[in-house]
Amino acid sequence: MYELAKGTILNGKNKYVVESVLGQGGFGFTYLVSAVIMNQNIPVKTQFAVKEFFLKSHCMRNEQDGCTMTYAEVGQAEVLRCQQDFKAEAGRLVSICEANRKLGNEEALTNHHIVPVNECFDANGTSYFVMEFLNGGSLRSRVKADGVMSEVQALSFIRPIVDAVEFLHRRKILHMDIKPENIVMRSGGDTQADVPMLIDFGISLHFDDKGARTTLSNSSGLTPGYSPMEQAQPITSFDPRIDVYALAATTFYLLTGQDPINSADVNEAYISSSLPEGVSERTRNAIIHAMQPLRQYRTPTAADFLKELAASYTLPVGHIVAGPLDSYRVTRILDDCKGYIRYEARRASENRNTADMHATQSIETAPSIAKQSFILFEQFVNGVSKRGEDYSVTLGHISEEQKQLFTTSVLETTGIESLETLPAMTRGKGGMIEAICFEAAGTTYCVMNSSFKPQSALVKKISSVSDGATQVVTDVARHVKVNMKLIGAIIAAGCIVGAAIVYVPKLVKSMSKQQTELISTEADSVADGVEEMNAVEDNKASTPSQADVKPAAPAQEREPATSVAVPAAKVEKTEAQKAEKPKTEEKKSVASQQSKAADKAEAAKSEKKQSAVTSQSQADKQALALLSRLNAAGTMPSSADMRRLNSLKSSASPDVQRRIEAFNAKWDW
Repeated sequence: MYELAKGTILNGKNKYVVESVLGQGGFGFTYLVSAVIMNQNIPVKTQFAVKEFFLKSHCMRNEQDGCTMTYAEVGQAEVLRCQQDFKAEAGRLVSICEANRKLGNEEALTNHHIVPVNECFDANGTSYFVMEFLNGGSLRSRVKADGVMSEVQALSFIRPIVDAVEFLHRRKILHMDIKPENIVMRSGGDTQADVPMLIDFGISLHFDDKGARTTLSNSSGLTPGYSPMEQAQPITSFDPRIDVYALAATTFYLLTGQDPINSADVNEAYISSSLPEGVSERTRNAIIHAMQPLRQYRTPTAADFLKELAASYTLPVGHIVAGPLDSYRVTRILDDCKGYIRYEARRASENRNTADMHATQSIETAPSIAKQSFILFEQFVNGVSKRGEDYSVTLGHISEEQKQLFTTSVLETTGIESLETLPAMTRGKGGMIEAICFEAAGTTYCVMNSSFKPQSALVKKISSVSDGATQVVTDVARHVKVNMKLIGAIIAAGCIVGAAIVYVPKLVKSMSKQQTELISTEADSVADGVEEMNAVEDNKASTPSQADVKPAAPAQEREPATSVAVPAAKVEKTEAQKAEKPKTEEKKSVASQQSKAADKAEAAKSEKKQSAVTSQSQADKQALALLSRLNAAGTMPSSADMRRLNSLKSSASPDVQRRIEAFNAKWDW
């Protein structure tokens, strides 16, 4: 292992503790380090990026301490030359930053869009320089996460980088390694803009005023698709066209999401066919001109490339729009919507009690408000409206359709009822102002809390009524309750009617059969009784006197009287009917129970299926609502939101599950 171990201490102006490796190349390592910095006598733990010179082809670590760099004597000359160039480049970057700080021009330092270098020092037999740690992600990671950029978005990122490269060229420095990975976003926190910064000067070259190379080492590097053909040869004179090619190739990537092919194979047809149809002819031609394989036909300077790109008609990142309650800083251009432009913004001030979409709380009592992001709508039509040097707007002759596009979008998105009188606003919970529309700088702006969702008409009506609010809620609840009872009664009646349709015919048929059997049995019994009475009368006539009567035989020897009067056929018929009747009733009872059990099973199955569909529908609604809110926020979701989202995944439909999986992949959850 060549890199320094975690926990290694580097002593410069501050004591830096190595936390991890951010990157590595042939000429050194870049580490994430932390240091305790005193801010107004308060110790604050701060993170930095530290670049270490370590020529891997010639250097190694001391085995005893694992920190000190050593090298063989045969490679000493090359190591020392490269180390001298490393320190010279770091010194130039440090001097740029210090000069601006002495002038008190921190804004100019930021506008250079070059990573600030704080100090350069020697330790462990090598050299280090300390840079600001940029944690906003590179342009490549942003394109992979959010997809290709529109023209207006791509130019909002590339224009400040072209300015930074032009700033370097005026000081005779060639970066030599411009690509999407080396443009990293500086996260502005709560109040500053997120801005692109140019990093990694590992193979940069410096030249004197006459254009002769002063960098001693023969360091070189090629990135396929971003390095022009001439970069494969030693660079002996100052030529800005090398960086111009890389700038155009980076713009090509932002618009297409694809790395350009090798510079030797690039031609006009390839570039024109690869760029999306929505890219303007001006930007299309600027990229074609700047990516000419032969440098004699290529755009000569970064400043010329900037002029050839489509004019920037949007507000620049970092611009402040002053509203009636607060000011807002533009952090990102979202899109040109043909009738208006959408930006992402944050509050520009921290200490105003009337700040930022709230009417009842101060910043001290509502610290979370300071971290809110906003969507800023600006009425501006490209090609019709004009923007002055102070960014004021002359709207021009905008068509009624374009005016209506802005008005409709603002009303539907913010919940504001009318734009006839400005400023107009809409309030959320606790009287908090969630959206406000106002006039400024010659046009109309609307600022909306990015997480706000307009209320429905019913909820707005209830919220606006003060004295009758309770009555309205009670009426709504009563109507809902009555409707639920009515629905329940209808369902119950339907069940009864259905049961009647199924079971009444069976019951009538069964009862008719039983009554027929009962009548037949009773008729037979009556006939038998008549015959028995006749037999008794006949027996009386032939009965002897009492004196002639002999003693009766024992009971077991006597036959029943009915055996004499009732015929055998009648007896057999009666016994069969009596035996058959219980069996018939038993069969009917079993069939009835089986039918009821089958009906209950079918009803339970239907109810379970309906419950599953309802549960899935509710999970879809909740998951889609949460996805919409998290996507509108545009910031890293909280762990609680992500756990909630994934808990809904198992109950959601396959389509919603795929959306949740895509959202998890987006934030690497």
